[in-house]
Amino acid sequence: MVEESAAGKENKVVRVLVGKKKGQEFPGFWAEFEGEEVSSYTDARGEKQIVYTLYRCTAYSDEVYRAHITDESNPANPVYELLPHDDERSGYDEPWEKEDIAAKYPLFLKDMDYFDTRRVDPEPGVRSRQL
Repeated sequence: MVEESAAGKENKVVRVLVGKKKGQEFPGFWAEFEGEEVSSYTDARGEKQIVYTLYRCTAYSDEVYRAHITDESNPANPVYELLPHDDERSGYDEPWEKEDIAAKYPLFLKDMDYFDTRRVDPEPGVRSRQL
């Protein structure tokens, strides 16, 4: 889904499923927010089938993120989470910053602007060893 802002800039709206089975019911909802997918990875160790997807939230002026976790390891009881989530307030109003992603999901760091760049070539005028 794509919407246009007042400035004429296109804003992509991400739509993800949130919920988990409770008894015979599946109370869930579609969560929508302005953002773009950064990356995704799958944990398929053992019987697991969990997909982790990182989104950059473009509605904020700061660089902030949300993670969507799809756990379909047990097809009869799938779990879909959108993080961060404040259980006490049932809210999604505070996305994560880079440091939060680093602490909770470090596999995403390679796809973010998180690390410094170091030049490893020799300085000009410095002899390098010939192989």
